[in-house]
Amino acid sequence: MSDLFPGPLGLAERLEGLRARYPRLALGRLPSPVEELPRLGRRSGAAALFVKRDDLVAPGFAGNKIRAVERLLGKPGAFRHGVLTAGPLGSHWVQALLHGAAAAGVPADLLLWQGAEDPGGRPALEAARPLARSWTEGGTARLAVAGARTLLRPEGPSFLMPGGASGPALLGGVEAALETADVVRRGAMPIPDVAYVPLGTGVTAAGLALGFALAGLATRVVAVRVTSLLLANRCVLGSLLGIGVGFLARAGAAPRRPQVPRIEAGFVGPGYGSPTPEAEEAAGLARCHEGLKLDTTYGAKALAALLTDGREGRLRGRTALFWMTLGQD
Repeated sequence: MSDLFPGPLGLAERLEGLRARYPRLALGRLPSPVEELPRLGRRSGAAALFVKRDDLVAPGFAGNKIRAVERLLGKPGAFRHGVLTAGPLGSHWVQALLHGAAAAGVPADLLLWQGAEDPGGRPALEAARPLARSWTEGGTARLAVAGARTLLRPEGPSFLMPGGASGPALLGGVEAALETADVVRRGAMPIPDVAYVPLGTGVTAAGLALGFALAGLATRVVAVRVTSLLLANRCVLGSLLGIGVGFLARAGAAPRRPQVPRIEAGFVGPGYGSPTPEAEEAAGLARCHEGLKLDTTYGAKALAALLTDGREGRLRGRTALFWMTLGQD
């Protein structure tokens, strides 16, 4: 797909060098498919509606989250003393990290806070518990003490922010956008004008914005907030974009200035993991019209934002892309 990319030096070749430095664990099924949603598209009012099936990347453990984990942990010896990360009980990021760490032979220590959680995530995370070196759950004070003790011990682990929040993790999202650009290059889809994605830690949304910019596509990312404003906001996204631009620039693959995703904050409801009437309606429409099984924590809220924009006429004459990050059995 190098013919999509601007610049005389060959972006595809430069990215190959970056990929060689941060090899994949190859746990996920890539590339994930892009499918048209004709019936839901007509209902949305868009000229065309497509879905990127990133839920199929690793359906047994956390969907698209494995993209970031594969690049973070793929380099042999990068985390020989292990990793420490945090998340809510039922975190799909933590679940993906456990599977990736086990595949890479990297010990994983976990800090899990109690409270808001994705109701479908806890059973899957509990099933992966034997993969953890240590598992601490509780309130903020307990986790802070446990985290400090773990990090300060001799040969302590490296700390990974929830979602990864680093150049290698963002590379996973960049590659997802480039997969989409390749579908456009092959003529299987028009250039999407807008792409709707759930906004949690922001790694996926920022990676997609970077990837579309690298491919020379003017696709605008709409990041639909599904968690607390403290965790998902414009400052976080701006910081992640800065990290990504710097990371790619060091490989000679800096994109044109990416568009900062538009944050849509009206669909989170009472909080993370809480179902909303709009999400339930969107999930029902996706199942009825297209056979898609959306989770109500992430995907259904992003689709609800898309359908609302459609009802209000903002998708008229435009090609929309829905990013399905996680499925539901």
